Amino acid sequence: MLRTSIRTALRTVVAALAITAASVAIGAPQFTGAIYTSLPDGLTVNANLYDAKPNVYMNGGPQNQHAAGLPNGTYYFQVTDPNGGTLLSTDPVVCRQLTVSNGAVNGAAGPACKHADGIFNNANGSKPVQLIPFLDTTNNGGEYKAFLVSQDPVIGCGPAAVYPATDGIGLVFPLSCAKTDNFKVRKPLDANIVACKFNDLNGNGAQDAGEPTIAGWPITATGVADANGVPFQTVTTVTGDDGCVAFTVPAASNVPVTLAEGLDANWYQTAPANGSYLAGAHAPAYVVAGGVVSSVINGGQMLDIDFGNRKVLRVSKTAKPSYKINWSIAKNVDNTEIKTSNTSAVFNYTVNVSHDTGSDFKVTGNITLDNDSPTAITGVNVSDAVDNGATSCTVTGGTSVTVPANGQVVVAYVCTYASLPAPGTNTATATWGVGGSSAGTAGVDFSATAPDDASVAVNDTLGGPLGTVNYTDASPKAFTYAYTVAGTAGTCVTQDNTASYRTNTSATSGSASKSVKLCVGKDLTVAKTATPTFTRTYAWAISKDVDKTYIAQSGDTATFNYTVNASQTGVADSGWQVTGTITVTNPNDWEDVTVNVSDAINNGGACTVVGGASLLVPKSATATATYTCTYGSAPSAVAFTNTGTATWDSAAAYTPTGTASGTASGAFSTPSSTVDPAITVIDTFDGVPTTLGTLTATNAPPFATQTFTYSHTVTSSAGTCRSVANTATFTSNTTTTAGSASKSVKLCVGKDLTVAKTATPTFTRTYTWAISKDVDKTYIAQA
Repeated sequence: MLRTSIRTALRTVVAALAITAASVAIGAPQFTGAIYTSLPDGLTVNANLYDAKPNVYMNGGPQNQHAAGLPNGTYYFQVTDPNGGTLLSTDPVVCRQLTVSNGAVNGAAGPACKHADGIFNNANGSKPVQLIPFLDTTNNGGEYKAFLVSQDPVIGCGPAAVYPATDGIGLVFPLSCAKTDNFKVRKPLDANIVACKFNDLNGNGAQDAGEPTIAGWPITATGVADANGVPFQTVTTVTGDDGCVAFTVPAASNVPVTLAEGLDANWYQTAPANGSYLAGAHAPAYVVAGGVVSSVINGGQMLDIDFGNRKVLRVSKTAKPSYKINWSIAKNVDNTEIKTSNTSAVFNYTVNVSHDTGSDFKVTGNITLDNDSPTAITGVNVSDAVDNGATSCTVTGGTSVTVPANGQVVVAYVCTYASLPAPGTNTATATWGVGGSSAGTAGVDFSATAPDDASVAVNDTLGGPLGTVNYTDASPKAFTYAYTVAGTAGTCVTQDNTASYRTNTSATSGSASKSVKLCVGKDLTVAKTATPTFTRTYAWAISKDVDKTYIAQSGDTATFNYTVNASQTGVADSGWQVTGTITVTNPNDWEDVTVNVSDAINNGGACTVVGGASLLVPKSATATATYTCTYGSAPSAVAFTNTGTATWDSAAAYTPTGTASGTASGAFSTPSSTVDPAITVIDTFDGVPTTLGTLTATNAPPFATQTFTYSHTVTSSAGTCRSVANTATFTSNTTTTAGSASKSVKLCVGKDLTVAKTATPTFTRTYTWAISKDVDKTYIAQA
């Protein structure tokens, strides 16, 4: 079969890569795309076999319809022996760099020593890069290996992983960062064999558009050189990424060779067809018998064979007819809430279990796709159909299925019916690629099928197991029972109760619940305070005396001796009163209660409550009223007991009783306020005050009393008497109450008498006076 030079070269590329890939660690990062070698104009040569080293250029990218482009970026390249163990490139690694753009090689990169570029190829947008200089290989077949090494850190090929060796010529890198391509430089009399494997989806024996090559398929050749170049060997290898392998027949001259593929039970060979094929310009004649190719090959010839296989996917299925009874359950109770003063109550329950006559007629099962080949089958679409009147058949996950190599995929399906169907056949069909198809069948018969969920077991969380209901029983079937709920005084107890069923085949369950509430009333409680108060007033008196009140003497000073007596004359109590709060506590957390509050005292007082009429006591809370007890006269007893009482409607509040009381005791023993409990005594003599002392009252005889004595000296002038007032007073420390007592004393000082006289002469002088008067005329008469 004729090949284009590009396709032939790619087959050799993939074969070389397959050899290298065997040493790549599992799980190592890889990059997409492929490389190949070409002539300067980007065209490849048959079997990657070049006439001279200068003709070999590095190329790569989407060269054919099955290849992926390389990631864009800058790469290193180098040439080694075919095993990759001996570096043959001789120039510094920095000179051996190229770039990839739009997925294809796009010329050399690096310093001035970079390699020469080839000619831009418009067909695929690539510009190859020349590989020389490199040393001759020691391989007898003239075979080399070209490496393209990524510098992309995204796939783990950054400077920490890929870097020049210390000599600057070698390159250190993991194989996961490299793409490789083996090529040969022609030696006289060598012959080559190329074999490719494709998936003949339509089985016509030719690789049509859309029919992919198969990687990893075993190919065996006889009479060829092994990996070390030793001729006349039997070599088995697997196809590379592009589905091809290459073999060399060194110094070939009438060498008998055979070529065969490994076969799989689930594939059948479609190409090459059995028969004899004539020699071509550079191809030997060959014969195909039973899928094995036999030929006699000479130097310079190439045996080029396509092996085509079509895969058979096995389909099997199960089919289970079924229909089911649908069930429902309901629950009722005679009371959902009971309020009472009792601590328990009886609730009467009814459970009704119902069923229909059958539904959900269907056939269910699994469709199994078995792929025993070493290649995955992709794009498989699975459908299902039945011939006995199903309304629909649906496959879950049956679109674009990938059945892995040597693996299995199971998908589920369901066919539904509107009513009970007659017996029939269910068929599952798998299709893929161009014309790939396989089917499997299973019979369908509902006649002997019992319904699913034909009975249910009924249980109740309070009533326990109630019994079993069959689909042949009347619908609904009722179960009744009574249950006593225990309550707690002051609160509501909620009793949840669920009746449930469980079917006998699918374990489908259903339930119905009723919650009831028992609220038990509890008597309210009363607490109170009682604070007695009264006022105590203390009475006081004061008196004053002096040893003499008058002294007449010739000396100008005299001493008077004073006595002041201050005393408590008694106590008087008044204003008796008891005040406080009456607090009613409602222990019920589910109801408010309205109460009336009263108050009484046992020692003669009259009590009045403020805010006690129709007092609302909220649930779980308190309410408070105030009261005052007053007395018209002294209490009949000092000690007392005060009682507060709350009353309410016990029937409306569901409590045992309708009253509660609380008491508080006290005594009028200590006055709450006092008047004049202490006095201060002050003596003022001749306008100068002096504090004599302080007295504090007692509450019972003997009462407080105190006498103060002191002396004062009075000074007077001779011949005069001087009186001096002296007043003793007391003042209270709490009021303006005051009292006083005064004494005045007089000191008269005698003085000798003296005589003095005056002489005043007197006489009278009388003065005599005269007066005269005149006028210029005494009479005037005129007109």
